[in-house]
Amino acid sequence: MSISFNIVGRKNPIDQSAPAKFYAVVNATGEVNQRDISQEIAERSTVTPTDSMAVVEALLTMIPKMLADGKIVRLGDLGTFYTSVKSQGAATPRRVQKE
Repeated sequence: MSISFNIVGRKNPIDQSAPAKFYAVVNATGEVNQRDISQEIAERSTVTPTDSMAVVEALLTMIPKMLADGKIVRLGDLGTFYTSVKSQGAATPRRVQKE
């Protein structure tokens, strides 16, 4: 199974006279929610849809909590979740501001 994508040209919003640069943009093929995922898990395992929904809900509760605690959450092939910040360079530490 491969991910489908288009190539899209985009102008620089700061310099409209600059030539466009090209980027890959993923084509979504639909959406799934917790209930859909829980049902799929139940069909592939020995747990009930209700039990799998409880585990998915717990995971969705725990990931933001762990991130708020400053943890990096590694979920194997699913991916890694972590927080990040962005700021402009400043002349002094007191002048640093988050964007």
